[in-house]
This record gives sequence, C-alpha cells and structure tokens, in this order.
Amino acid sequence: MKTTKKYSVIRDTREKTEQGWFFYKTDKCAGMKTQKLEVGDYTLEGFEDIFTIERKGAISEFAANLAKHSTRFYKEMERGSHLKHIWLVLEFDMGKFLKYPKIPEIPRAAANMIRFKGYAALSKTLELQVKFPNVHVLFVGEDDGLSVAGSIFKRMVEQYGKVVDSKDSTDS
Repeated sequence: MKTTKKYSVIRDTREKTEQGWFFYKTDKCAGMKTQKLEVGDYTLEGFEDIFTIERKGAISEFAANLAKHSTRFYKEMERGSHLKHIWLVLEFDMGKFLKYPKIPEIPRAAANMIRFKGYAALSKTLELQVKFPNVHVLFVGEDDGLSVAGSIFKRMVEQYGKVVDSKDSTDS
C-alpha cells in the first residue's frame, strides 16, 4: 500500500438517493461518504469551510426556489455567505430556462397557469449573484453535471491545496 493524497467527496444526507451524483474511487478521488451539510449538496472533506456545490436537476425546482425570497433556498445561501464559493450546478441549459414554463416537461395546461416566466427567473438568478457574490451559476445541460462537479473539485484542490491523506489499495 502506498499513501497518496486524494480528495473525499461528501454528499449531503438530504440529497435524494435516486437523484444526484455518485463519486467512486479513482486516481484522484478516495470515494464518497454521506454526511449532513449545512449548505449545498456536495463538498470535499476538509473543504467544508471553503466551498459547496448545490445541484439543481430540474428547471421547475430552481424556478420555485427563485420565485420566493423567503424560501429555504435563500436562507441556505445566507448560511453559506462565509464560504468562498457556492457553485450552483444547473442540469439544464439556458435556452430551456428562458422558455420556462413552456417546455416539454410541463403540460401545456399547467404551463399556462405558471406566472413566473423564464426571463423573470433569469432576472432573479442575476439578482441572486449580485446579493451573494460568492455564488457562481453554471448551466451545464442534462448530461454534464457529474463531470462539471469533478472539474470543480479538481480546481478547488489545485487552488486551496489541501486534501486528506487516504490509503490507496491496489485491490479496490
């Protein structure tokens, strides 16, 4: 066994089991554990005071978070104001976001009843980033969230340079 420095991913206990991302052992990652996070859905062990990733898998979920300033989402952003970075990784693209709620996932009758439209959501997204300068919004599309999160992890390790020592076994 040789000792290498790898990062360990922490996934929030409130992230639904059937949703989200799973990080397995690689040459850079020691794997993933589940633990309650005060802010966000993912971070790295030892980096909890530096950054978090908040994953949003659906436009309707994010739009609902933006529509009301008193929601749990805004309180979570306030709780994270001490962090250097809060990455909002949105698993949909900007084009679809701007067309909200007139998107295929929402039945036409329901879409006609929704008053919070795409450009209003964009305005609230920009206001969110002005109010919380440590919030970075990334529209990554449906298929790239996991790889973007991995890239964020790599950049955070490079920038802040601390990882927890872990044992790397050749039989894993």
